[in-house]
Amino acid sequence: MTARILIAGDVCPINANEAPFAGGTIGSLAGGLTGLVERADLAVANLECPLIARPTPIAKSGAAIGALVGTAVGLKALGFGAYSLANNHIMDHGAEGLASTRAALDDAGIPWFGIGATREEAARPFEATVRGIDVSIFTAAESEFSIVGANQPGANPIDPARLALAVSEHARRGRFVIVLLHAGKEYYPYPPPGLQDLAHVLLEAGARCIVCQHSHCMGAVERHADGVAFYGQGNMLFDWATPRPASWYEGFAVELQVAADRSFEFALHPVKQVRGTPGVTVEGPDAGKALKERLAAMGTACGDRAFVEAEWRRFCRAKRDLYFSILKGHGRLARALNRKTGLAGAAYSEEALNTLLNVVRCESHREVLLTVLDEILAARKSR
Repeated sequence: MTARILIAGDVCPINANEAPFAGGTIGSLAGGLTGLVERADLAVANLECPLIARPTPIAKSGAAIGALVGTAVGLKALGFGAYSLANNHIMDHGAEGLASTRAALDDAGIPWFGIGATREEAARPFEATVRGIDVSIFTAAESEFSIVGANQPGANPIDPARLALAVSEHARRGRFVIVLLHAGKEYYPYPPPGLQDLAHVLLEAGARCIVCQHSHCMGAVERHADGVAFYGQGNMLFDWATPRPASWYEGFAVELQVAADRSFEFALHPVKQVRGTPGVTVEGPDAGKALKERLAAMGTACGDRAFVEAEWRRFCRAKRDLYFSILKGHGRLARALNRKTGLAGAAYSEEALNTLLNVVRCESHREVLLTVLDEILAARKSR
């Protein structure tokens, strides 16, 4: 007997979607998504924002987003069996926002995983038995402003060693292991070399499926060891108030068809959104087959490490001036000027560039820098 496990990408009930979610009418606008969820024996998604009773935004870089606690009604109506909360936005409204999220989901009877008051709690996987198959779903996020700390609740961080050990232990027990990684570079459809390394390690440790979310674009699908890595799901249901690249409005759900012997096949279900319009439309099987072929071809290319590194360097070259502006602390106008002139990078001597490289690349130097920045920001907040 085959177990069907559906994995959906980022769900964020804000802007045009907020009222239908809060009113419980989003199901009628889901364009086939609820049908996919109902057909699955287990369906999970990533909830990309906290559910808040009032705004309490934290100091951070980037947007602080949040949806009304009442949107839990719509999250329940979609029918997902659990939501991952390990992402870069879940702490956008601090501990208060995280607490209201937990309470809203609990009140709606919606299981969640990926966050906690301690690292141990945040790291606990979601476990279920699906048609006789024991399943463990781990979830972790890159270290931005949402990560659990010594004195702060939050999301499970990507800790490669701990994650690989946990995956290996669950795999040895005969469990079908899935890992959701909120990782990757926005709008980049191939894996950064480090992310590919991590995916390979986890697959070799016994994971059968790695799904990378967060990049807001659909990415390569690579087979490795006895499993498969999806390097970008795109968005599932996520309206943004201002224009975004076309990739923002596309995504896919992964349907795993797992046999009793733990062998599996998968199908892709493409979805499309329209900015400013609530809901989502699920495309047909032919579109899913064509998408699977296209992304698998990209994944085959990823088997050539030289290709992965060359594509990454090409992408990063286009970001060079932006990152030097960030290092210089530039505001919006100075960043725009630097994009035209490239002066911020040119101002560094070779010795300065080597020093910067060493501070960022060396693990101990980087940890010193992170600690210094944390302490400076904490001191400023306490004033």
